[in-house]
Amino acid sequence: MCLVIEIVDRRTFVKDQIIEAQQDELRASRETIRRYVPRAVSEHIVSGDTVVIDVPTRRRVTVLIADLVGVTEPMRMRIGISTGVLSVGSFGSVGRMTCTAIGLHTNIAARLEAHCEPGEVLVNDSTWWLLHDRIPCEPRSEVQCKGVRDPVRVYSPAG
Repeated sequence: MCLVIEIVDRRTFVKDQIIEAQQDELRASRETIRRYVPRAVSEHIVSGDTVVIDVPTRRRVTVLIADLVGVTEPMRMRIGISTGVLSVGSFGSVGRMTCTAIGLHTNIAARLEAHCEPGEVLVNDSTWWLLHDRIPCEPRSEVQCKGVRDPVRVYSPAG
């Protein structure tokens, strides 16, 4: 699964505290954070089991963020999630090596995040199949993602 989050609030000091809170919360659920992308806080999550970032986890992260930065109004983020096969490992050359996740679903998650409104979460069809019996999801318009041949079916988890 690839989860891409962009914090709409551009204050850098807030972003650093948010990243730390997200890392702690995801580590507590035994997930591995592979990489952060400069324009978005992007966690590539890999585990031995199926991973679902559920509503309670999202709420706990939001509460942690609010406590850290003294925010009294809701933090606005855009989140795109795509579930599928990723290539995870060290990529690059001897002079510049990085541990990351790459592949179709990394691209789709980033493109879904870009289509979100602030405060919105969008998931692809394969993520919907993992969520729909536990979290109600509303269908959205299909999205044509750059680098993806067919349009992607998109859903928004309710709640």
